[in-house]
Amino acid sequence: LDTKLRWSDEVILKNIQFAITSATKLNKIDIIFLAESLATDSMQLTRNLQKLTKLFGQKAMKSIVVLGLKPEMSKRMFEDDRRIRAVSAECRKLQLPFMVYESRSSQNSNNNQFKQFMAKLFDGSIQPYLMNEINQIRNKIEARAQKLMAEAPKQYKTVNFTVEKEVLEPYQTTETYVAQEWGEIGRGGRRYGIAGPKKKIMGYKAVTRTRNVTKYRPKKETENRTRQDEIPKNIAIYRLKAQKEWESQIKNSIQIKVNIQ
Repeated sequence: LDTKLRWSDEVILKNIQFAITSATKLNKIDIIFLAESLATDSMQLTRNLQKLTKLFGQKAMKSIVVLGLKPEMSKRMFEDDRRIRAVSAECRKLQLPFMVYESRSSQNSNNNQFKQFMAKLFDGSIQPYLMNEINQIRNKIEARAQKLMAEAPKQYKTVNFTVEKEVLEPYQTTETYVAQEWGEIGRGGRRYGIAGPKKKIMGYKAVTRTRNVTKYRPKKETENRTRQDEIPKNIAIYRLKAQKEWESQIKNSIQIKVNIQ
């Protein structure tokens, strides 16, 4: 929480939304840790809890774990564990889970603390805090991404390809044909009596001839061509742009509010 009261509730909530939307696809907070320093004789738990429930609503109570910080320093300051007992009693009164965390512990101790956190996370006693506003924000980002993609100019790439086609190839050859030609087709009676030659009989007769001709046969050919193909637009690129736009708006909004305050 903003213990120095620099930010408004709206700015704090936007900071949280910004962090969740940027870091995960989920719309929930698994655990809300409410920190309470044990190395001081004043208890901030009640005030901070009021601030937190004002920000998130009463439903957040089921997601809160109070985290007592600097327990070893507290024991040295007060020469006993009175602060730990006092905060623990207040948490029982408020029906809130209470855990202590010593940031300067040894590696083994830190590992044990981490195991305790994980056990608390999965023991079923803490309900994740759902932030429906995150879905609304993501829907706005998706709508903006779709709009950016639709407005982006189309891009094309040149594609080389070959096509196969069938053409008729000319070639020279000879062919035989039958022609009707005029000429002698036989002989009849004698032209000059018994001793004379026989008469020629003229007429058309069929004669086989050959000639050179041009003919065509099918042939396969390939032809190189080019075309302009449209490059498909990648929605992931425009989602990233929309996300950055939203993040920039949030940062500017937070900075403006901080400066005004």
